Amino acid sequence: AAILKPIGVDPRQVFRDTVVMIGATGLFIVFALTGPFTLYHGAGMLAALVTYLWVSYRLEKNSGVALEEEVLEEAGKSPRSMGAAVVLICVGLAGLAGGSELLISGAVDLALAAGVSETVIGITLVAVGTSLPELATAIVAGLRGHTDVALGNVVGSNIFNILLILGVLAILTPFMVADEVIAFDMWVMAAAALVLLPVMFLTRNLGRAGGVLFLLLYVTYIVYQFASGDGMF
Repeated sequence: AAILKPIGVDPRQVFRDTVVMIGATGLFIVFALTGPFTLYHGAGMLAALVTYLWVSYRLEKNSGVALEEEVLEEAGKSPRSMGAAVVLICVGLAGLAGGSELLISGAVDLALAAGVSETVIGITLVAVGTSLPELATAIVAGLRGHTDVALGNVVGSNIFNILLILGVLAILTPFMVADEVIAFDMWVMAAAALVLLPVMFLTRNLGRAGGVLFLLLYVTYIVYQFASGDGMF
């Protein structure tokens, strides 16, 4: 049997992607503070994402890093044909579209029933719901000892959420960031992004205590959302 090689992400790549995530966060803050997001803002964010993907692709190609059969064997899967992969992607996208519609509809109804703002529901329940795939991936990767994969998943998701999701939304329709988000939540997001850099690359070992601390900080943030202003219980 083939000996499985450790699967992980080059720490330099994680560092590079974390810096890009912080840059994307900074770009969002600048745009949020200077006025509504418009077509030009969205185009700029998508251009930044395409540039990031192209540079990442070139760097990875030049480094010679590629998925090996051992990766698929460890995952317990065998390679699928191109046609099967396309069908699975289409089915997944259809399910995602339907699920998104139900999620938004349910979130709005919940906000009205609970008497809280849609912003609070969006940055709490909806945010948690849309982050569940990342959570599942991180747990599986962590249990298999591939923490760099888990970190890469989290950082990459943040980059795409900011540059792709907000970029497409700005192209489709201009929008303003809610005042309460600008006053508080935006800075919490920035602080979380900045804290990740030294934690991951100075200690290189978050540990259970650090994980518990991060969870407690998030729970505190959620409680604050519902206990203040429009988020009253």
